Amino acid sequence: MEVSTSFTAPSVAANSFDRTETLDSAYYTMFSPDSGAKWKGNLKKLKLENNIQVDRMGVPAIDDEGNMLASAKTFWSTSPEADGNNVEAGGVVEMFNNMEDPRIVLSDIGVSFGNELPQLTAETMSNYYTENGTDLISIFGVDNDAEAQEYVDWALGLDVDDADNDINTTDHRPDLFGDPLHSKPVVI
Repeated sequence: MEVSTSFTAPSVAANSFDRTETLDSAYYTMFSPDSGAKWKGNLKKLKLENNIQVDRMGVPAIDDEGNMLASAKTFWSTSPEADGNNVEAGGVVEMFNNMEDPRIVLSDIGVSFGNELPQLTAETMSNYYTENGTDLISIFGVDNDAEAQEYVDWALGLDVDDADNDINTTDHRPDLFGDPLHSKPVVI
């Protein structure tokens, strides 16, 4: 396949006060198959109006086969252009690409921090020790703080390996969201 697709059903938010009623948002995961191991993915939002899934313009966004239309303008997209079935446009991917501040990842990295969820940094990796006294940097096979920082930068979504070949290793990875092939969004 060389087209964007989704193998999961959309998720719909439920009303927490009345479990027999759903809210009007529908969330779609999608991905784009590739020849390599890393596939691009996205999460997009549509609305339900009169039992029809519509885009932010209020027009139907799903075709007769259940696929998102190329002409759809999904919620969360700030572009005036349609992003519909384009995995690389709109949705969560657009949000990641427009972030001005770096992602913050909190991690349950073990006994060194007790019940805390410290921010994942090269420093917290250096200060983490397992119950048997092994430090996290050794577990990852990292020799020094600079290598540890590369691991952290990758986890925070930076393109440390220059996967997009633009000579910039401080921009976001093209596969930051990754493919949601065997997953389904859950509304909390």
